[in-house]
Amino acid sequence: MPKFSPKRRISSTVALCLLVCPPSQSEPKEVGQDQTAFTSFRNYKDHIEAGGIPAYYGQTDRERLIELLSFLRIPSSSQLLVFSTTSLQLSKISPGNPRAIYFNDNLYLGYVPGGQIEVIEVDKEEGILPYIFSLPPSRSASHPQILQSDRCMRCHDSDKTGFVPGLLLESVVPQKGGGTLDRLITNSVGHQIPYENRFGGWFLTGSNQYPGSWANSLGSFVRGKLRRDEISPNHAYLKHNYPQATSEAVAHAILSHQIGFTNQCIRLGFLHEDGDEKSFEQALENLIGYTLFVDEANLPTPLRLDTQFAKEFEASFPKSPPQYNLKTLNLRNRLFEIRCSYMLLSKAFQNLPSALKQKFFARLRQILLDPGNNLSEVERKRIHEALNFHLPLYRKMKKAP
Repeated sequence: MPKFSPKRRISSTVALCLLVCPPSQSEPKEVGQDQTAFTSFRNYKDHIEAGGIPAYYGQTDRERLIELLSFLRIPSSSQLLVFSTTSLQLSKISPGNPRAIYFNDNLYLGYVPGGQIEVIEVDKEEGILPYIFSLPPSRSASHPQILQSDRCMRCHDSDKTGFVPGLLLESVVPQKGGGTLDRLITNSVGHQIPYENRFGGWFLTGSNQYPGSWANSLGSFVRGKLRRDEISPNHAYLKHNYPQATSEAVAHAILSHQIGFTNQCIRLGFLHEDGDEKSFEQALENLIGYTLFVDEANLPTPLRLDTQFAKEFEASFPKSPPQYNLKTLNLRNRLFEIRCSYMLLSKAFQNLPSALKQKFFARLRQILLDPGNNLSEVERKRIHEALNFHLPLYRKMKKAP
């Protein structure tokens, strides 16, 4: 089984080419019985290398983006809009032309109109793998090159990620014309970040707003003092150029939790491979605490449960009795009803070596079966039963001495 290694880095650039024959249709098609859905971007790439032909019917970038998201099983309702110039394609990003982020449990896709598609996939050996490519033009007979991007790792393997490959979710004070005046998140990303420090450089739409945050705002210095100027997204432009006209606070909160979990898994895997026992044990305890939402920031105001993303997110969890659905949202004062991360079923965790996962589950099982911690007996029992239902390796664990 391939292992994590801190010495491994992104391999040489890979170029792929594909012939496509899009029929003439005015609307994009969802993936159906006559089309292929892919469980990972690697599967998509392998399909191309084998001469497969994804059926792109759309006549516009927006339509073909909807099809690509459908191919990759990424919900368009996960759309988040960021207008700060904090990514590779910064020259194309502005409040009038924001970058969109889409995600599922294992895959992250970025898109800016007039730019290229960026994809980051969680990888067993490298931690993450970034790709960049253009959408096929209308009625194109070929697929643009898909490049494995070294440039992305300048930020995704830097001091911002603790010099370990990882994911980013920045919050900054953006200024008019581009650039940033301040960083609002200076430590690791995750659900522990206070909500007033999130959303800087991001649009939030709908009724879920945080007046004290830097969402929907630009900064400027006036007489030596930082001033916040509110801005609004151009909804007509969004409807014409993006799959959705929304950027939900719920999706942002879920993404923050998910990125924090993924980054901790990657770091833990590297430490396990390094053999640094002291650092590994501390990282293991950190991940267990994170999994149980020990340091989760309280929601300052309730969020809506009836949004499209919230409904689709809850429904995306593997079929199980309702009481075992780890994606059931709370959104009154915290994210989830069951304070145990659904990301235990993700590739970020499942890719870890078996011996590491056994240590993790032995310690977690001990916490859940023993009294004397901050979890109530009812909650510990519910988490224990849910993990027994979903995770065979957890079921095999005996209570640690």
